Amino acid sequence: MGIGKNLQDLLELKNTNVNELSKKINVSPQTLYSIIKRDNMKVDFEILIKISDELDVSVEYFYNKHKENNSMPSPAEFEHLKKYRSLDQSGKETVDVVLDAQYKRCVGGDGDASSAFSDAAEGIC
Repeated sequence: MGIGKNLQDLLELKNTNVNELSKKINVSPQTLYSIIKRDNMKVDFEILIKISDELDVSVEYFYNKHKENNSMPSPAEFEHLKKYRSLDQSGKETVDVVLDAQYKRCVGGDGDASSAFSDAAEGIC
């Protein structure tokens, strides 16, 4: 997967499109469409910086996402992190309990995941 596919996926995730991004970063829509269509790993770095800044991801996101065991968070994961950081302590504790329960259910573990959370999401993993 090249930069073009990553850009296309990111635009969908951010509920925007090439024309809107083009206006915001002052790069022609044709240039952005060309990046998406070529889908290779060579893009003008200045343009990539503008895209990254506007879509709130690192430049590395576009280069690392194609790796099989990518440790770089996806845009959706970044969105979760932003939401989590805006929660108060009670909200964070609630999310932590649910996340721990689901993690244990999906990957196994010897902890006692809350059956209410486990039963509610049975079969998701």
